[in-house]
Amino acid sequence: MQRLPGVFHVESYRDDPWWGRADVAVRLYRKDCEGGPADRRAVLDRVRALPGVDEIYFEDAGHALAVMRHVHWVDRPEFYHVELMPEAFHVRFAGSWDLARVRRALAGVPGVVKVVRHAPP
Repeated sequence: MQRLPGVFHVESYRDDPWWGRADVAVRLYRKDCEGGPADRRAVLDRVRALPGVDEIYFEDAGHALAVMRHVHWVDRPEFYHVELMPEAFHVRFAGSWDLARVRRALAGVPGVVKVVRHAPP
């Protein structure tokens, strides 16, 4: 496909294991980032306070690396190391929820890089 006229870049993804299990991911800074290590307890407390939280899963750097290699079909695994991977909380909500509201609630919390929606391709 890469050689077809007008095609610049092709990416292939496998199923993300979080699809259907969690609605959002709260990504945390790595320990060596300028944002500093996250106070996981403070972030978890803020996540628990969100309305409608049903389940919260913690993903450590080792699991994040395994998921990244699976989802993105990493062809050069020697370039990816566990110390480069961020930790995250994956959150599932019961009923309706609003991504903008979740982002506002976690904005400025030390250690939180971003909040992203889990959505199938």
